[in-house]
Amino acid sequence: MGILEKFNTLIDFPKNLKNYFFPADNSRLFRKTERLKIKLGVKSLLEIKPFDKTMQYLVAKVGDNYLMSKMDFDKSTGKFSFQKLGRMKGAKTLVRETEEYYPNMDIYESFYIIRLDATPPRKGTGQKLINLAQRESWRSGCKGKVHLDALNPDNPPFYFYRKMGFDSQDRHKIEIIDNLMKNKMPVPDKYRKWCISMYLPKNKTGTLI
Repeated sequence: MGILEKFNTLIDFPKNLKNYFFPADNSRLFRKTERLKIKLGVKSLLEIKPFDKTMQYLVAKVGDNYLMSKMDFDKSTGKFSFQKLGRMKGAKTLVRETEEYYPNMDIYESFYIIRLDATPPRKGTGQKLINLAQRESWRSGCKGKVHLDALNPDNPPFYFYRKMGFDSQDRHKIEIIDNLMKNKMPVPDKYRKWCISMYLPKNKTGTLI
């Protein structure tokens, strides 16, 4: 059984659970969370905001992988259920002057998104994972810097990352992508194998988590 399947089936919290960060005096829930972390090999359980009264987004961090699930509460049974939404693999990295991500910077630290998957797509999961990446960037001392290499010939991610605010020093490719987006055209075959080094300007995202 995979880590997400374990995550989806093992958690059975009581009705009064309102937040995944438990107060210090609630020792029973705290112990249950600690046991869960040990059983799954999870270093930390992070709550993703915003969430409404009926749904929360939870992330389990396993190594460099961030596994996102949707949590729902069934009033009839008093149990929580979990649905796998997506996965992001990423980590703090040292970017050297020979690598073209952030312009006018020599050596700096940035959160590198190695892989990002949303299942199903176009449901807002990708944006939440991007927000999580920037949160992790701030948490790890990268000051909000996030970078990646956009590459997937089967499903080019260029439009998605441009909509999320990512930019690139490769102005030629970015102008072509923006023009295609403006005209609502699919990515032509001759561009599908492009690998575009991209970075996220700190002022390009919405409310940080």
